[in-house]
Amino acid sequence: MAARLDTLAITGASSGIGAAAARRLAPRCDRRVLIARRADRLTDLAESIRASGLSGDILPLPADLADPAARDDVASQLATWASERKLALVNNAGVGQYRPTAGVSPDDHRRMMELNYFAAADLMRAAIQGMTRQGWGRVVNVASVAVQGPPWGHGIYTASKAALAALGATLDGEHRRDGVRVRTLYPGVIDPEC
Repeated sequence: MAARLDTLAITGASSGIGAAAARRLAPRCDRRVLIARRADRLTDLAESIRASGLSGDILPLPADLADPAARDDVASQLATWASERKLALVNNAGVGQYRPTAGVSPDDHRRMMELNYFAAADLMRAAIQGMTRQGWGRVVNVASVAVQGPPWGHGIYTASKAALAALGATLDGEHRRDGVRVRTLYPGVIDPEC
């Protein structure tokens, strides 16, 4: 993402990697869209970025991306922005439960897949449609080092992140000629509250 961006959208922006990415990349764009469930933390982050003296828009967008209706609203906005401006999307939102796979309830299994895979897939689909019309776009998916050798107790989490990584690689190949690039990061263990 070396080029100056018109719009940067980051999911899971209320803490951890998402908040750090928002602070680090904020000077390189004109509009920053911060997406996460916790509105109070998004507001605090937006205020801290504004206090650094940056010009441009900072839009906190509270949404629970595990909820299909909420993410449809976010996806619609991303599609519009991507077709009007240079957009970079950082798919960082995620959730994990670290216990034996057999001990993860079906509801928790579905929630992890909804947030870690389906939410990112839906947002990519919407954004890439706009990006191809614009002829430029960037997507960064945050997976996990667990994909490369899952440790004990990460089965569902690892499956969701592996699916995200595979989809990202496929989309990169399919849309490279359209000016769209999709990359995946594989961070190690991160304290999400840092």
